[in-house]
Amino acid sequence: MIGYRTPTESTAPRNATAADVVLYEQRVLGNRLGVDRATLAQLEHLPASRLLWVCLDKDGARRYGPDTPSAIVFERVIARDGEGGLLVLTLGWIQEELPL
Repeated sequence: MIGYRTPTESTAPRNATAADVVLYEQRVLGNRLGVDRATLAQLEHLPASRLLWVCLDKDGARRYGPDTPSAIVFERVIARDGEGGLLVLTLGWIQEELPL
C-alpha cells in the first residue's frame, strides 16, 4: 500500500524499538491507539525507524507540513488516529520526483 507524508523533525532515539514508539504515543502523548499485546510483542523486535505516521492522500499529508508529500510504501497499518493519520510499518521510501 502507499501513503503520503511530509518531512518532520520528530525522531526516536537510535536504539528505540517500534514498540517504544507505540508506548510513547500512548503513555506520553495520550493517544489511544488500540494496539493489542500480540502486535506490541512483534514490534519489540523491529527498529523504531520502521514506523511512520502517514495519510492516504497528499492533501491529508499537507495538513502536517508545507513541503511536498513523499510517497511511502508500507506493509501494514498498526494504528489510526481518527483524523486521517495512519501509523504504519514501512517497507521503504519511494521518491515521487527525482532530482534533475
